[in-house]
Amino acid sequence: MRWCRPEVRMIRLMSCITEQHNWLLLLVAVFVCVAGNLAGGVFMLSRARQCVKAHRNLWLAVAGALLGGTIWATHFVPMLSYNVPVSYQVLETGLSIVVAVAVSCLATFTFLKGSSLYSNA
Repeated sequence: MRWCRPEVRMIRLMSCITEQHNWLLLLVAVFVCVAGNLAGGVFMLSRARQCVKAHRNLWLAVAGALLGGTIWATHFVPMLSYNVPVSYQVLETGLSIVVAVAVSCLATFTFLKGSSLYSNA
């Protein structure tokens, strides 16, 4: 791609979003992002804080899986809304959600195991 001024790149980006995407699916992606982050990031993690230690790992795993699925869906749904002829490979697409969930679970356990969230109760 040729070099161009930042304002030209921004106009191209806005044109791509407004003219080549299905707005309904973009709104679905926004809803998925907000709802998933509220459910996983707020409700599930606060539940992990309030429960007994024996159940905490389960809540952290559920929160990690929900956050990973949210990240994946927030990316994948706008890809579906892009109006270009493309096909998705089932194996690679399935693997991408598995990777997103696994990394989010790992991050949830890594960052929260040593925090005050994990040591309460």
